[in-house]
Amino acid sequence: DNVCIQTSEGLSYHKLIAVHAGLVTKQDVESQLKMLRYRDTSQPKVANLSGRKDVWDIPK
Repeated sequence: DNVCIQTSEGLSYHKLIAVHAGLVTKQDVESQLKMLRYRDTSQPKVANLSGRKDVWDIPK
């Protein structure tokens, strides 16, 4: 769904992409976001972002 953001120029609507465990640090961010934008939502998981073992290695 669209998310409404209040700015100095008024309301702006954007698509929200939420990633529970974060993105993979060793892969290009744009390619990961592209995969999330165009994924088949009938599939419950994105394999590359599900069940990752490197979640604890994400920098603080």
